[in-house]
Amino acid sequence: MFTLRSCHSISHIIKHPFLERTSINSSKMMIQGTISYQRRKLVGRTTFHDRKRPYATNSLARQSHAGFAQLDTNTDEDIESNFRYVDAFKAKLIFQQVWKKIEQYYGIQNIRLPRELFFLMGAPGAGKGTHTPSILHSRGIKNLPIGVSDLLQSPECRKLKDQGLLISDAHVVELMLHAIIQSPHPETGVLIDGFPRTQIQAEVLSLFYEKWTDLRLQYGAQFPRPSFRICVLYIDEETSIHRQLARGFKIRQHNQHVRLTGQGELWHERVTDSDEVLIRERYRTFQSNYDSLLQLAHSFPFHLIDASGNSQQVLKSILKELDYQASFELDIDLYDTLAHIPTAKKVGLHHQQSLIGRLDYYHETEPATLQKAIQYIDLHILPQLLEHSCPGRLSIPMKQISDQRFMNMVVDVLSEKGFQVSRNDQITMVPKQVDLATGNITLEEHLSHSIVFDFPRQFDSILQTSR
Repeated sequence: MFTLRSCHSISHIIKHPFLERTSINSSKMMIQGTISYQRRKLVGRTTFHDRKRPYATNSLARQSHAGFAQLDTNTDEDIESNFRYVDAFKAKLIFQQVWKKIEQYYGIQNIRLPRELFFLMGAPGAGKGTHTPSILHSRGIKNLPIGVSDLLQSPECRKLKDQGLLISDAHVVELMLHAIIQSPHPETGVLIDGFPRTQIQAEVLSLFYEKWTDLRLQYGAQFPRPSFRICVLYIDEETSIHRQLARGFKIRQHNQHVRLTGQGELWHERVTDSDEVLIRERYRTFQSNYDSLLQLAHSFPFHLIDASGNSQQVLKSILKELDYQASFELDIDLYDTLAHIPTAKKVGLHHQQSLIGRLDYYHETEPATLQKAIQYIDLHILPQLLEHSCPGRLSIPMKQISDQRFMNMVVDVLSEKGFQVSRNDQITMVPKQVDLATGNITLEEHLSHSIVFDFPRQFDSILQTSR
C-alpha cells in the first residue's frame, strides 16, 4: 500500500481533482478528502472497453515507459469519468462477493457454464418477448430464456418494479448467476432478458467475462470459451408509450373476458402498462442507462436493432445482424492459443500496482533521494510544464543527471500524478578527434536523458476551463 505519508510528500506537485471534491449530483456518491490512493485502485479496473485498447510499445530498447494514465482534469467530463471509476470499483466489490458465494455454494468443480450468453436488452415495448423465440431458434439455444424481471418476484421486488424502480445490483447478479449455472443444457447457450440495466451491471458483465476467461485458462475444457453477445432493441419514447398502453389495454380486455366467462387464465397486469406517468418513467430509466449499454460495444459483439418497424422487419434485421457478426468470431483453437497473452487492461493494472509498490519502497528506504527528486520536479520540470503544456508532446532534457535510480523516481512521481510520461535515453555519436593524415574521425558515445510528456488534444480546452 502506498502510505499516506508518501502521498502527502508529493501531493503538492499537481492538484488532483480527488483531493477536493464537492457534490456534483445529489444522486451520486460524494467523494471528499485525500483519497488519491483510492483513485489508483480504481484506475486500470474500470473501463471494460480497454480490452480492445492496443498495447503501448516502442522500438527503442532503452526507452522505459511510465504508464498510460490520462491527465487529471477538473472538467465536467472528467468528473463524470471519475464517477464511472467509482461505479467500476463498486462493481468489482459486488462481483467478488457474489462469485465467492457461488463457488462456496456449488464448488468450482461442479460449475458448468453455457456455450454462449446472449444478453437481450431493449426499451420498454420494443418487443423482446415477441422476438425471443426466433433468437433462441437461430442460435440453437435449448434452455428457456432467463428473464431478470421473472427472477425478482418477491412482494418487495414487485412493489419496487411497479413504481418503476430498480432492484439491488448485487441481488440481481447473484440470482442471474444461479439461473445461468442451473440451466439444464449448458452445451447450447442461455438468453438473458433484461441485463445489464445499469452502469454497475455493465461493469459486472465485463468482470464476469474476465473471470470466465481465467477459468478457461486454468481448468481447460471444463469451461467453454466465453462467448457474450449483446442485443439492444431500440424505439423512441413515443413509440414505447404507445405500445405499452396498447399492451395494457389488451391485457385488461383479456382479463375482463376471463372474469366474465370463467374460461382461460388471467394474464399478469403491470401497473406500468396503464399509467402513462410510470410508463414514461420506465423509458427514462432505460434511457439514463443507455450509454452504459453502448460502452459494451467496445468489448463484445454488439447488435443495436431499430425495433420501430413491424415484427417481420425487426426479426429480419436481428437475424441478418447475428449472421454478420458471426464472421468476426475467432476459431476456438486460435482463441486458446492467444489466451495466455494478457489484455491491455491487465498490463495497465500490473503497472499501477508496481508503481505504488516502488513509491512506497522509495519512501521507506531512500526518503532523502525521493525528496531530491521532488525538488528537481519543482525546480526543473514544473516551470516548463506550465509554460509549454499544450496539446502534443513535450520533451524536457535532464541535464547533468546520470543516476538511473534518481531518474526513475522522477518518472514514477510524475506518473503517479496522472501524467502520461516516459523517459527517453538517447545515444549520440560525438566527434572526438580527426586523423589529419587518414581523414578518419574518432567518435565517442554520448548518452543523454529526457522526460517526455504526451498531452491529449482535449488538454487545450481543459486549460481554458481552469483559467
